[in-house]
Amino acid sequence: MPEYMIKREDIMVMFKSLVSGTDQAANQAGDNSAVACILKVIQEEPGLSQKKIADIIGEKYSTVKYYMESMKK
Repeated sequence: MPEYMIKREDIMVMFKSLVSGTDQAANQAGDNSAVACILKVIQEEPGLSQKKIADIIGEKYSTVKYYMESMKK
């Protein structure tokens, strides 16, 4: 279950990893970066499709879809 921290203009979403040990440390930097980029784009233009968000941040559509589904949960 993700944890949310809401401040004036920022929303921080923290996900618990299903990976442990060194895999977690290696993946964490990339995960946080992708989620932060997705949230920033949504904040600036909330009506964009997942495909358009993926194009803007330079990620695969499937990656954006995965993170957005995780954030919804």
